[in-house]
Amino acid sequence: MGEPAEILSPTADTQGELGRGFKVGIRPSTPCSRTHPAHNHRVILSQTAIYALRCLAVLNSLGPGERMPGPRLSEHTGVPREYLAKIMRQLAVVGIVNAVRGNSGGFSMNRPAAKVRLMDVLKAVDMQLEIGKCAFFEGKCKVARPCALHGVWSNLQQKISDWADGTTVADFDQTAF
Repeated sequence: MGEPAEILSPTADTQGELGRGFKVGIRPSTPCSRTHPAHNHRVILSQTAIYALRCLAVLNSLGPGERMPGPRLSEHTGVPREYLAKIMRQLAVVGIVNAVRGNSGGFSMNRPAAKVRLMDVLKAVDMQLEIGKCAFFEGKCKVARPCALHGVWSNLQQKISDWADGTTVADFDQTAF
């Protein structure tokens, strides 16, 4: 149906606005039918979180009882093998994926996709959404004395948190595989 999404690299302006360690999100390789400037498919997530979500999207497309070996998962997702091992270990520790060693081994979903919230994935890879923390004037901005950006930033943080809490791996588009 469509090609895989392109992950955008940070630019000087996004690096300054969002802080170190964040990428500006996912842009589909095929154009969207909507042309509104606000509809640009960008989400603020760490590179590790994006890689974890890519892996889960692929694993969720497997049939029952099927496993995908690490090298093949790395190839399908574009996640470097060493980085993939770290991410999959984090996901296995919290029971999101199952890892089996050996010639017939590989990775598979350990829980039904509908039971894996994106918030669970973000927490597994150590990405904490810090609601109420000001990214612009850290230490100076307080609820009692907020900065000019406090309201809109808090609103964005809450929306991202709500999205991560209310979205599961089952919500991923399976027609892409």
